[in-house]
Amino acid sequence: MTGDICPLHLGVTREYVRSIFGDPDDAGAVRRGEPQILKYGEVELHFEAGASGALVLIYMEDAGGTVRVSIPRLAGSLGPSGP
Repeated sequence: MTGDICPLHLGVTREYVRSIFGDPDDAGAVRRGEPQILKYGEVELHFEAGASGALVLIYMEDAGGTVRVSIPRLAGSLGPSGP
């Protein structure tokens, strides 16, 4: 599994995601002034802590709470870092 949903892929930064999709519909889990989760529609993008944290999880569940998409970055895997 590569975690690649072109042009989005695991390892990219919040800034890169915002450059593609614009401002998120919602954001949460703010640490050190940066959101750890950006939400676009029903899709949640989870990032590592820190200003330039990498995308580590792409997640979506339906209204009933059933997970529909979960693409995590594997432990120890750096993955791609940008376009």
